[in-house]
Amino acid sequence: MKKMFKGLIALFLMILSFVFLFSSSIVTTHAMEEEPLFVNGTKVTHLNSTTQVTIPKNYQTPVAEMRGVWVATVFNIDVAKQAGTSENAIQSYKENFLSILNRMELYNMNTIFFQIRPSNDAFYQSALNPWSEFLAGHGVNPGWDPLEWMIEETHKRGMSFQCWLNAYRITPSAILPSGVKASQYSHEELISLKHQRLNNLSEISFARKHPEYVILGESDTKLILNPGEPAVQDFLVDTIMEIVNNYDVDGLHFDDYFYLSGSGSNYQTMNRNFAGGSTVWNNADTLNDLGTYECYLKNPASFQIPAGLSLGDFRRESINNMMRKIRQAIDQYNLETGKFVEFGSKPAAVWRSSSEHCPGNERTSSDGSNTHCYAYSSYYDLFADTKKWVEEGLVDYIAPQVYYDFANREVPYADIVDWWAEVVTETNILREAEGLKPVKMYVAHGIYQFEDSDTRFLDPKEMVYQLKFNQKYPCIKGSAVYAYNDLWANSTWLLEQGMAYFRTIWNQPVLRLSRGEFDASNLLIDKVNIIKKQAEGEYKIIIPHQENISYYVLYQADSAGIVDIDSSQNRLDIMPAHSEGVVFTLNKESGKRYFLQPVSLNYHSSLNLAEIEFSEAVDNTPPVLGEIIFNEGKETITPLTDVLIKFKKATDSEDQVIDYQILISISGPNGNFRYEVEDYEIVDDYIYAYWYSFGFDSEEVCVKVIASDGELETYSISNVAKLVVNNQNPDPNPEPNPKPKGCQMGAGWQVFSYVVLGSVVLLLKKREIN
Repeated sequence: MKKMFKGLIALFLMILSFVFLFSSSIVTTHAMEEEPLFVNGTKVTHLNSTTQVTIPKNYQTPVAEMRGVWVATVFNIDVAKQAGTSENAIQSYKENFLSILNRMELYNMNTIFFQIRPSNDAFYQSALNPWSEFLAGHGVNPGWDPLEWMIEETHKRGMSFQCWLNAYRITPSAILPSGVKASQYSHEELISLKHQRLNNLSEISFARKHPEYVILGESDTKLILNPGEPAVQDFLVDTIMEIVNNYDVDGLHFDDYFYLSGSGSNYQTMNRNFAGGSTVWNNADTLNDLGTYECYLKNPASFQIPAGLSLGDFRRESINNMMRKIRQAIDQYNLETGKFVEFGSKPAAVWRSSSEHCPGNERTSSDGSNTHCYAYSSYYDLFADTKKWVEEGLVDYIAPQVYYDFANREVPYADIVDWWAEVVTETNILREAEGLKPVKMYVAHGIYQFEDSDTRFLDPKEMVYQLKFNQKYPCIKGSAVYAYNDLWANSTWLLEQGMAYFRTIWNQPVLRLSRGEFDASNLLIDKVNIIKKQAEGEYKIIIPHQENISYYVLYQADSAGIVDIDSSQNRLDIMPAHSEGVVFTLNKESGKRYFLQPVSLNYHSSLNLAEIEFSEAVDNTPPVLGEIIFNEGKETITPLTDVLIKFKKATDSEDQVIDYQILISISGPNGNFRYEVEDYEIVDDYIYAYWYSFGFDSEEVCVKVIASDGELETYSISNVAKLVVNNQNPDPNPEPNPKPKGCQMGAGWQVFSYVVLGSVVLLLKKREIN
């Protein structure tokens, strides 16, 4: 039936599979011609330089990369709050999430970064963190487990589910009025406000149970957990591992919120970030981390941190310690389970700016980026040493928030991406020499800037330029955008045009990035069914389910059968595998040949391509349907009851998926089958459905079942039965029968009879799902 196609590419691909063992399955190898970048007609140069920025002339769709979007739940930015805990409220929330996946598919995305822990809370069943206020209310059980269901639905579509967590934040908003600093209040007032807020939290909240670990910002007056406390670090490790152990997540990451930023001089040696000034607390009333720092100075070994660090360095090393603990815990889990759960970070764009053009500025460093001297810095402002996380391999991926355009003169897109790509590339050279897997770099793009008023993108093609620029660096393995709601919003002409241009770049699907060692050497497609449809040149391709395949890639080649798998021009589609198999329609072009490539469960592309042999196609034939048994074969139907409909699954010589339509006639086999039974259940080889009988006499009731393969159909009609009321006056609002065992009660139509002045009035009512 099929030919194994290896051709001239086999040896070349085998070499690539080892060289890029931990990267995408097959990387683009075509040379890229570059051209100078002009934005709105203006030449773009690097900061502090006359050197012009260049980008590849053409975008080349890769075989595999990460394409994602961040979905924010804090303040219900992207996902509306669940309106209560009723079934309707839950269903509405589910539909909202499915609409997110649908829009991701329109943009050919394969990764969702969903915020499951916005404020020391949870969008999942947790023994450690209370239910989120942005789900159904703080501490309110929503009546289901959203995370479990969302992961399942995401994986059904072949997408990756990455958990987005905020590490320390307790209150998402400031507890003091806008623009007011904590130092404008007395310590007693601040302590009272702190305890009031904590006492409003759920009883299981770690922050409420441990006020001694909660500190308050001076300028950014939020409450956060104290990152320097070992108990806080351990709690966060436990939080991460609770998720990893209980849910089938693909990865987790922290965003850019760590220590709260402050202001003023002596930033690294004095407390400028938190309330209380120089006052030291070591109890539940603490407002800052000076008590923790004092304990460290007295006993550094208990903190597992080198002695003698300044306050700033102590804070940075405290976060590093937490990152190391999480890294170790996830590595151990992956080792024990054989899984590949990832841990990453989405930090602020700038680690530190370069001191080359900023002499004497304590914020900068000789190995910093070519960005403005006072650019917002994760190292300086948030005490997050993000460069170290890459160099130590504490993260599987780093996704700096490059929410800036090329024309920006504080953090120009080209300069900051250049810097991060150099850091990641140099790190990976060293890691490769040690036999360690490389750190992946993603770029976080701020598409909200198409409508933001301050640093907005001014050119609608900005995303086109950015995605082209990324292709200059092999270490960049993908991109994701913030935020989801900007993918569908059209609040401004600029945003609408920007998204339209964006879609022209991500106009084809790509594979997910491979993981682990190459495991597709012997991966073959076992069987392909080819059915010739009625239209000329149109075929239905059916690939039965195989446990060891995650995707199928469809290629088109010329008559010589040469397939360039690096070229998106040859690649027609990428289709995720499903438990029911893969079915698609193919319109064959004259003189063309078509090949299918299987992809392993770890997303490695097999070198074994199977050709679709159209000479083996069979003509489509209609399904064969057997006897329909209605009312268990009995002649009389009891009114206002569930009546069983049973029949054997239709057989199809081409092994196609069959859809069924179940119709009811109350005027015999030659009458009008006007009533439909919408729900049915398949149990082994049989199909079961229930019709809720009417409350009036009918001499000839029967069932017609139509079986269709999508093109051809057949039908069968059941035995005929009588519906006899026996002149009873039925209850106009009867209670439905209990749900039949093993079968769903569906959306059939109820008909109640009312006897009014000797005449019968029929009321049709949609039946609710139990």
